[in-house]
Amino acid sequence: MTSLDRLHEQLVKIEHDAIIFDGYENSIIGYAEDNGAIRVIYDYEKLLEDVAQQIGVSLDKEDGYTQACEFMSFNVLGSYVENGPLIVTWKDNPNA
Repeated sequence: MTSLDRLHEQLVKIEHDAIIFDGYENSIIGYAEDNGAIRVIYDYEKLLEDVAQQIGVSLDKEDGYTQACEFMSFNVLGSYVENGPLIVTWKDNPNA
């Protein structure tokens, strides 16, 4: 059983109305409670990989990376979610 499977089991065990975006399940790294509501936490880099695959671009190419970032900015991060905005984590970039 993968850690993602265990996370889904945990979400099923607790009664929740967390919004899980179809196609981005592999980007989930956890969940949090926010004023009694369960909210899913997504990893930015994993989301970007899922978006690139969804729109058919390669992150290895500059234009593909740009397209994936723009798509994610407008269609994922900028989406209206009734229970509040998405929780997305960014890892520190040691090369920055």
